[in-house]
Amino acid sequence: MTAILSHILRAHRGRWLLLATMWMVLMLALPASGQAAISTGGYASTTAALNLRSGPSTSYPVLQLIPCGREPYVLSGPYNARWYRVRYAGTTGYVHGDYLVQGSAVSTHLCEGANAVAAFTARVRTGPSTGYPVRISVPQGKQVRVISGPYGGWYRVSYQGLTGYTYGGLLRQGEAVTVTKLATSRKVVALTFDAGSDRGYAAQILNTLRAYGVKSSFGVTGKWARANPDLVRRMVNEGHTVFNHTYNHRSLTGYSTGAAPLTYSQRASEIRSTEAAIKEISGRNTRPFFRPPYGDHDRSVLVDLRTLGYTLNLMWTVDSLGWKGLSKQEIVQRVLDGTEPGAIYLFHVGSQSQDAAALPAIIQNLQARGYTFTTFDAFYR
Repeated sequence: MTAILSHILRAHRGRWLLLATMWMVLMLALPASGQAAISTGGYASTTAALNLRSGPSTSYPVLQLIPCGREPYVLSGPYNARWYRVRYAGTTGYVHGDYLVQGSAVSTHLCEGANAVAAFTARVRTGPSTGYPVRISVPQGKQVRVISGPYGGWYRVSYQGLTGYTYGGLLRQGEAVTVTKLATSRKVVALTFDAGSDRGYAAQILNTLRAYGVKSSFGVTGKWARANPDLVRRMVNEGHTVFNHTYNHRSLTGYSTGAAPLTYSQRASEIRSTEAAIKEISGRNTRPFFRPPYGDHDRSVLVDLRTLGYTLNLMWTVDSLGWKGLSKQEIVQRVLDGTEPGAIYLFHVGSQSQDAAALPAIIQNLQARGYTFTTFDAFYR
């Protein structure tokens, strides 16, 4: 009997190996069971494109598709073991928890169909483990296309026309870098002004900057640029950076406004329309500099920005809070108290703010302390 079994195994060895390989890949492709429960009353991130359904099983109709990397708000659950009731883009429904991870800005999961960058040299293999041969090596800093995954931590990717598997820990999602301070130890700071409401004191601010020989950076909405083309041209002609601040100053995530997060197509329209307006008016391309309205951003925004060609998400070190009605003296003191090498200051040009009135004293005091001024163009290009 033993001899007969040995003969059968030898005769069908190739078939058994093929079946075993197929079984392993299938098991790796399935979502991991026993994942940690998702806490309710907060945001979770999707690790794949995920169907939002009207009830807690696949038998219920699909209400909409939640893209990978988005952050639905978890209302309650789990139901039927792993289903959660969530709210996304104004719609409430149910999603399966195997495709959610707790919190936001999760960098350990790569989105299917998105680009990822090799953080180290990444070997692309014929299968999802180190036991498979290497097809091609991806140099550090080069970009791959994520096709599917994860399979036990491995992703199927495409690079230079070849497809294979590489370990996810060697990749990072292609996303914009958030900047809250310039990376320098020198006494250099950046004055930045957001322009998105009225014409305000923009001309006065430009006059002050010219009088002191200081260059700055202006975050301009497309709508403001269309309404004030003369000021946009003057900003560019006088050596200031003009960067993208969306078209209508809509929150991309809805965090500050309570509105639904914008979809990728809505975000792209806001950003591309502004890019086109400023290019048409001044000849200047706003890429790679972007500032989100209200400062609202999450990982999905950073991924979308990178897709649209914006690699720097420009925040700030000190907000003057002039838009909140602070007096000229309070603004000056607030700015000086927050001064440090590389500081980025946020001001506004609108008529509701005393930032323009405070600007001369701010420049004089910073210069007395030995500080010089830079723009985003001058610092990063």
